[in-house]
Amino acid sequence: MLNLRMNTQSKSSSIVSYNREALASGTGNTVDCYSSSTNSPNNDYYDCGPCEKVSGRKGTGTKRTCTYNPPAQ
Repeated sequence: MLNLRMNTQSKSSSIVSYNREALASGTGNTVDCYSSSTNSPNNDYYDCGPCEKVSGRKGTGTKRTCTYNPPAQ
């Protein structure tokens, strides 16, 4: 159990670090993200893990915020 917490904290701190760097550099948008999703063809949501937009699914589970950096066009 202790290893799981350590790994979770490490992963969480790297996500926070990434978000902090994106905010400091002035890139990205703060969005609401979700920990899980269900099929829903007419919806989009942001997945908290990689903080990326997912089409055709509806966000469920724990809601948080993350910094989304849209792909370069």
